[in-house]
Amino acid sequence: MDYEDSDNIYIIAAQDGKYGLINADKVVIPNEYQEITYIDEKDVCILKKGRKYGVADLTGNIILPVEYSQIDVSGDNIYATDENNSRTVYDIKGNKLDIDANTVILTVGNDREYQINMQAVDAKTTYDLYKNNQKINQESYNYIGYLFDNYFIVSKEDGKLGVIDDTGSIRVDMVYDSIQKLQDKKIVQATQSASQKVVLYDESMTSLLE
Repeated sequence: MDYEDSDNIYIIAAQDGKYGLINADKVVIPNEYQEITYIDEKDVCILKKGRKYGVADLTGNIILPVEYSQIDVSGDNIYATDENNSRTVYDIKGNKLDIDANTVILTVGNDREYQINMQAVDAKTTYDLYKNNQKINQESYNYIGYLFDNYFIVSKEDGKLGVIDDTGSIRVDMVYDSIQKLQDKKIVQATQSASQKVVLYDESMTSLLE
């Protein structure tokens, strides 16, 4: 298995049933793991040795030691579960964070100025939107996803989709079954399945065509 960044090609290679990471002719991570999983979005590798997991970066630096019963990389952070089923949150460099282990934070935006917080409580996940550590939305959403510029797709319990801006104002009513940005264009296509109604919105969320 191989993958590459703009400057380097990396290979996850097996020897005698053990896996390691090679960059060109250099061994970055030695062949001593039962499994190595590359996390593309964060350029880190989850390591498995026996029944324990840890995390390393692409220089071979061990971010978290191989001593956890489970490792998950969600949003911006790493979630590590120990043998007592206690879950701790770390940033991508391995620094411990003082946030709820049931909260996932995803940084988005052209300048990464927004944070989408997802919190799971009693099998229900709620979403909140922040800018400069200030909460934007006044009401709870069941989904928030980044669209482009300062726009976000949102939905409530009925699953209908709409669009809000970074002041929390509704720019497209939550009446659609699907909303998507057209490839390489700042044009949004919104569809109502039952009526087969399709509306196109421009980059200011003004209706162009129905």
